[in-house]
Amino acid sequence: MEMSTKAISMKAPNTEQSKDVVVREVLPGNGITTGGSREGSKESANPPGTPPPPEEKPKEPMVDVPVVQITPEIKGCQFYHGIIPRVDAELSLRYVGDYLLRRAEPRENAGGQFLIISVKREAGFVHVPISQDKEGAKQFYFMPTLKENTVLDLIDVHLARAQPVCVQWNVYLRKPVLRATWIIPHEDVILYRKIGSGAFGEVFLARMVDPTSEYVLDCAVKKLKQEATMDAKLRFMKEARMMLKNYKHKHIVMIFGIATLNSPLLILMELCPNGSLISYLRKNKGKVTLLEKLRFSAEASSGLAYLEKMECIHRDIAARNCLLSAKNEIKISDLGLADDKGMVIDYSLDKLPIKWLAPEIMQDKVYSLKSDIWAFGIMIWEIFAEGDEPYPGLNNTQARAKIVVLDYRMKFPDEAPTELVQVIDTCWKKDPDMRQTMVLHSSALQLLYENKLPLLFAQTIQATSLPPGTIAQSSTPIPIPISGVSGAPAVVTANGVEQFTPPSDNVEKSSYQM
Repeated sequence: MEMSTKAISMKAPNTEQSKDVVVREVLPGNGITTGGSREGSKESANPPGTPPPPEEKPKEPMVDVPVVQITPEIKGCQFYHGIIPRVDAELSLRYVGDYLLRRAEPRENAGGQFLIISVKREAGFVHVPISQDKEGAKQFYFMPTLKENTVLDLIDVHLARAQPVCVQWNVYLRKPVLRATWIIPHEDVILYRKIGSGAFGEVFLARMVDPTSEYVLDCAVKKLKQEATMDAKLRFMKEARMMLKNYKHKHIVMIFGIATLNSPLLILMELCPNGSLISYLRKNKGKVTLLEKLRFSAEASSGLAYLEKMECIHRDIAARNCLLSAKNEIKISDLGLADDKGMVIDYSLDKLPIKWLAPEIMQDKVYSLKSDIWAFGIMIWEIFAEGDEPYPGLNNTQARAKIVVLDYRMKFPDEAPTELVQVIDTCWKKDPDMRQTMVLHSSALQLLYENKLPLLFAQTIQATSLPPGTIAQSSTPIPIPISGVSGAPAVVTANGVEQFTPPSDNVEKSSYQM
């Protein structure tokens, strides 16, 4: 999911003209100018290293761009990638002349949808909207001098005749970029029951067809609300993009794919039936053993150490963003704010969780791998406080003042081992350079957990790592014919085809958060 475009990397401003251009007309609500740079477009960032400009009332566009109908022929085309933002399109285009077709939407309240062809050129990228005449046999065109009956015919003609789609930048089509197997058709996803919700989306218990086989898999589906803002859509897509970047680890939530060909946008992810860590801690307050808390801490640090090795800044580490598998194992989730640039400046603190932010974020708006270390320390405090909110008794303003001005640090609950408190104390050093790496923290917590095992073995026998009534999920996929997907699910048995029931009800009390 793309995060808010106010979050930018700390790179020196580029005084040269943008290499990425959007040509011809203004799309309603976008402010995209003819043949110029992408400054001010719906998918661009503010100039690097500067605060966002004051909000101005957008001017009404003077150009009426017709809405192009997304036909079944277009949806079935393998180089149609659906509703993806510009940055995702550009990441898919590697060589000059590579192109793909995508659907773009204007900003909120503008209405409509538009087909865009994105092309790699010598010095960057070009994104050209397809226009449509309201009258005449041949309606679709990039330039009025060459029109065709359908969108795909238009692309074929430009490809066969070696005609440019943009004369100003001399851009030609050479090779289509086919969509990846992890772009899943909506028809291959069955939603059963809502198991969580958030500000801009909902989470459903679901089943999906594995795109690499004819198997059905249990999964959780994040569904973007239709009324979601443009920033929410970009953040939603950025989460999918970040988690599809080969982030494969036992303690990181796995993404199976995304559904972009229709609305609403869907992210299909590994099912974690025991919900969020924060909900588990609160529901089982007073019952979570010390050994289990140490295990949670070690598993979370293991997943975050992996992200650190991948140079990924999570930016929202908290117990609410850890999920629990059927075996109650930690899974780090919610990479909607994550970034792999090593360091990020974000001037928008209005909706961020202040009590998890490091001092350098509060003062200088700087995110880094070391600010993740600070937030990790807060999350470990949450675990040992069994889901209590950090800095109890203080509101955000008071907590911020005590942290920045008085250099205040929270006291750990008495149950926390001295060795653990000593490890976390290094997470809360005011100077980011004085904080240890997540790899070192992970090693220390893993060693602490293993050393405590013999002493706490008796507690392990008395406590269960699964909530009462939880049924472990089977990892064995169920083969079905693809034809059974559009209707009620079915499984092939020795007696023929029989209908199967929805996934297990072990997520009845789950509490996914977005």
